[in-house]
Amino acid sequence: MITPADARTLTAARARELAAPLVAHWAGQHAERLAEEVLAMPPGDLAAAGLRACLAAVNARAVQTLVVPDDGLVPGYERGTCGALFVEAGSCPDCGTAAAPVPDVIENMVVMTLENGGQVCPVRDGPSQIGARLRFPVAR
Repeated sequence: MITPADARTLTAARARELAAPLVAHWAGQHAERLAEEVLAMPPGDLAAAGLRACLAAVNARAVQTLVVPDDGLVPGYERGTCGALFVEAGSCPDCGTAAAPVPDVIENMVVMTLENGGQVCPVRDGPSQIGARLRFPVAR
């Protein structure tokens, strides 16, 4: 239901309060469309699908937009001083240091993507697949 506002008595705080549900609805729809667009891209040069492919893209700092489910945990590992993320334990092939366990590798992927100037699109009640739109191709 739309609540009418009296322009003579409307304050900025009341305008924000009235607009909040509309903004939230728009943001939710925008996130859904963005997720659908990214997940519909065929995996290849500028798209990655699935956890391992997206991890490789995040580690290469190639992610423009990362689509992740907003629930669930995936334990993983952060390796050495380079900070590379993996789902299996072992030494880092680049820096040779041991891996440290992380409780949720997806959360670390989100942080790395944001730190590298990428965008993150968490999806609620949608596809639980992880996907990414890339800035440049990544060797698998």
